[in-house]
Amino acid sequence: MLEVENAPSEQGLKEKAFSYDCDITEQYVAYTEHQGNSPSSFFANSGIYDYAIKNGGVCTFKLFGKTVLYQATNEPLVNDHVLAPTTAPIKFLWGSKFMGACPEEDPERRIKRSALLRTLASPQKLNQMKIEVAQFAEEYLKKSLSKELSLEELSLQLVLYIDSHLSGILELKNKPLNHYAETEKYALFMREYIEIAFKAVARKNKLACQQGELAIPFIKDIIKDNFNCIDSSSCDNIIKKIFEIYDMPWTKKAVGQVPVEVLKELSAIIVPLYETTSVSLYWLISYIESNPTIKEKVIIDSIQAIDLDRLSFIDLVVIETIRIAGANPFVVFRDVIKTCDIQIAEKTFRLEEGMQVCLDRRNSNQDQTIFRCPYEFNQDNIVSILQDDHETIHSLFAHKRYEINSFTAVNTFKNPRKCPGRFFSIFIQSCIIREIYSKYTTHVSDVSLDLRKHSLMPRPLAGAKIRIEKR
Repeated sequence: MLEVENAPSEQGLKEKAFSYDCDITEQYVAYTEHQGNSPSSFFANSGIYDYAIKNGGVCTFKLFGKTVLYQATNEPLVNDHVLAPTTAPIKFLWGSKFMGACPEEDPERRIKRSALLRTLASPQKLNQMKIEVAQFAEEYLKKSLSKELSLEELSLQLVLYIDSHLSGILELKNKPLNHYAETEKYALFMREYIEIAFKAVARKNKLACQQGELAIPFIKDIIKDNFNCIDSSSCDNIIKKIFEIYDMPWTKKAVGQVPVEVLKELSAIIVPLYETTSVSLYWLISYIESNPTIKEKVIIDSIQAIDLDRLSFIDLVVIETIRIAGANPFVVFRDVIKTCDIQIAEKTFRLEEGMQVCLDRRNSNQDQTIFRCPYEFNQDNIVSILQDDHETIHSLFAHKRYEINSFTAVNTFKNPRKCPGRFFSIFIQSCIIREIYSKYTTHVSDVSLDLRKHSLMPRPLAGAKIRIEKR
């Protein structure tokens, strides 16, 4: 266990309601930034996680000069409006107009969320995509047959190809996203966009800031290179929808005059959509290939038709991967902008303006009071939280469901900031797994389920290889 200065004794645990009462900055920086370990590992190994659990799931400590309320469970604590918007610290890169940087009550934010939900979350729309997802997955996989490939890179390229071609999503058919990912200019930007953004917070990391600024030419390039494809696409196209919301004409001349803030906003919508899905897919295939019994059941289930009105075995495996691995930063800190009282374990705690709140996503998703075997990869963990036999991905990840956190930085009441792309991401992964395991045999080597060092995102260790053969 790590040594943290002034760590409380067992007696101290009983005497203090919440306060961990120590500054962890030096130890936190050494363990995470210098040694490259994850924040979740720091909280577990320093005793902070255990201390929080004994205090109703929370405790406070000092970090970088601020008092932080740390949460180790997925219960909502506050209303969203008392916290600063999630991406406020990185709005200089993701744009001040991006939904994540706008106040909850902002009417423009609600219009944008509604538009994205109609495109990315509607069961009817997802059902219409099934055939296309299978078609584009097969197109890309055919190019990869009998080649030993990086599993991480295959996961990325496959998601890029599908997202680029799907009707009503992006429709970048002239030059798909894969094209830009293979260029020297955008290679790192497209693979570590979220990582880059959070490393650039407060402009501490000059290289990250430089990479982040590539969002502007990147969006200009994909629109310019694919203008005719997008022009002939449906009105649900994400890029055209943003133009419509800002009442900007869809012409080649207007495209060249798009405000910088809108370009940044488009990058903050488009890139995380594929990046988080591809990271999750990398984990998903790694876990399937590491569990022969689960793999056998996945192969059997893969020949069944997709039915959004029920959870299939593959759906359960996808969701279990999201629970145990995750595909978003381990911890995001949100500033308290309005003082309020919160109730925790029958105690009242005052959350002061100027404090911060953070949720330990990885550890909170391994709550022993919720999941049957929280430290194991087992689809029964998801079965244990189903409320009835009619659960779907839409009910399980509804705004008022809190058991699994991967799509919000901090659980707030009714979760108004829950990612609008969450259903699309789960659906795409489920479709890809069906396509791979119903038509191909997989040969995977060098898989590791250990966390990669020096990554703000929970990524597996690099190095896994995959070879796919036609059945």
